Amino acid sequence: MRINDNHSRSRKLTDRAGLVTIALLFVLAVSISSQLLRGIRLDLTENKLYTLSAGTLRILESLDEPITLRLYYSATASGDKQLLRGYAQRAETLLKEFAAAANGRIRVQLIDPVPFTNEEDEARMLGLTAVYLDADPIYLGITGSNSTDGSERIPFLDMSREMFLEYDLARMVYSLANQSKPVIGLLSTLPITGGYNPATGLFEAPWSIITQIETLFELRTLDADSGNLSVPIDSDISLLLIVQPKQLSDATLYAIEQFLFRGGRALLFLDPFAESSTGADKASDFALLQHWGIDYQPDMFVGDALFALPVIGEDQTTWRHAGLLGIEASGLSDDNVISLGITSLNLGFAGSLSANEEASSVQLSPLIQSSRSATLLPATLIPRVTGPADLRTLIREDSTPKILAGIISGSPTSAFPAANDAHLQQALTPISLFVAADTDMLTDRYWAQVQNQLGHKVIVPFAGNADFVTNVLDNLSGSDNLIGMRSRAVYTRPFTEVAKLREHADSRFRQRRDELENELAITEQRLNALQDAHTDESGLISQNHQAEINRFIAQRLRIRKDMRQIQRNLNEDIETLGTRLKLVNILLMPMLVAIIGITIAVYRRQRNKAWRQQGREGLGE
Repeated sequence: MRINDNHSRSRKLTDRAGLVTIALLFVLAVSISSQLLRGIRLDLTENKLYTLSAGTLRILESLDEPITLRLYYSATASGDKQLLRGYAQRAETLLKEFAAAANGRIRVQLIDPVPFTNEEDEARMLGLTAVYLDADPIYLGITGSNSTDGSERIPFLDMSREMFLEYDLARMVYSLANQSKPVIGLLSTLPITGGYNPATGLFEAPWSIITQIETLFELRTLDADSGNLSVPIDSDISLLLIVQPKQLSDATLYAIEQFLFRGGRALLFLDPFAESSTGADKASDFALLQHWGIDYQPDMFVGDALFALPVIGEDQTTWRHAGLLGIEASGLSDDNVISLGITSLNLGFAGSLSANEEASSVQLSPLIQSSRSATLLPATLIPRVTGPADLRTLIREDSTPKILAGIISGSPTSAFPAANDAHLQQALTPISLFVAADTDMLTDRYWAQVQNQLGHKVIVPFAGNADFVTNVLDNLSGSDNLIGMRSRAVYTRPFTEVAKLREHADSRFRQRRDELENELAITEQRLNALQDAHTDESGLISQNHQAEINRFIAQRLRIRKDMRQIQRNLNEDIETLGTRLKLVNILLMPMLVAIIGITIAVYRRQRNKAWRQQGREGLGE
């Protein structure tokens, strides 16, 4: 008996010692893991909102100088504006992810520009935009600075650009790390830079779009008349802007191809009918497209009945011209930073692009497309168009949308034999070539009104053509890691079940409200009729009239009670749903974990007990 007591006492001591040992090991493991796992993050959001893309990581890892990013957020003034606060928190978290991935080369500062403080004055001096939701100004912007005097800013974090928040921040960091102004080589057969026009005998000003480009880039005009370019193209040129090329020589095409193969980027504007082109031949071509498997027909333009622009005819009547296109948001890519924020583009007699079966080494990503009510038509029709019926009768409905502009990417092979030892038979890195089958979109009359105010040229845009072209230039002049970066999921996650409940209850509520309004109108008509026909000679209200009023009051009270009950039921359903979700998150999941743990513990205890019993039986034998 004493032996059993001693054995029991010994087991208890062993169990206690084991628990103490486990507790010490747990504390030791936590201490060690806190050191070993420091800085490690785990993104458990459904769409990996805080996981940086590979391109962003490469930009951050390549930084060779310190950069400071400052988030100005009016946390005090914004008060209970949860949507704004949530977006600011996402921006703050993303900035910290940038800092963590930059190996100490990015420093993040959080600043609350409280009204009438030095921080608010600083935000204004840096060009940040304030919005007034209440009496006090609210800031939500980001500034960046490098180790010299370089600076960048996002005046206000627009929630409509939430999908491209990472892109905007990566673009800012890249610009701060690369402060040199990109050089664009211009090769054009159109009078895009102005100068003497032999057709009119006058000197013309540069197109407004060139004026805007020169504020952001250094523009260098290449010799287009000779038809030849040096090989290789000057190394300081990062972009080529090719407008309306016509029968380029093989030497020029070879120079352009090798420029792209060595990592250069280009914008190519073609047109089957360029209105600003001099001479009878208004079409352009680019032979390399056919070699890469991209179809472009220089003698065909797109007629579109849906996106047709309104024009005023000779008889002062307005009609829609199916050859002049006003592309709306539905015709623009919704997942590319280039077209984000562009609401309209105007084009004239644009051509069409498509990838054929031979385009195995390149891809064509659409940026601008026609509607389904579009048809390819011969360019020879254009001079003969006199009215809307001339084109609309030729257009087929419900056809496949035509690609009017897009990005060509991939690794094509050379269209030329090896000319020297420096010849590249294939692109070193995937090429990036923007192609638009229209040049008229660059002319002033398609996107802006130019005014002269006190001797200064004032550009008043009415379409997004210049913004679109600037976006393309800005995107292609950046890092390879920025090109092609797509949209990310948005932070806002609506409560879909709650929204469905509200929508259902609102429909019921709206139905009852309509019934109430109908009954009120009918009752008022009856009251008016009763008042005219059943008022007695003394001017008192008759008993029938009073009874009708009482019935109306009782009916109105009943319906209002029903309406309150509907709203009460809605709130109860939402509260029930919230309680259910809380039970799942707070109780059910921990209970499941506990049940699994207890089950495993009981199983192990029973297994150990069975082993001990088998051991005793073995010793007895």
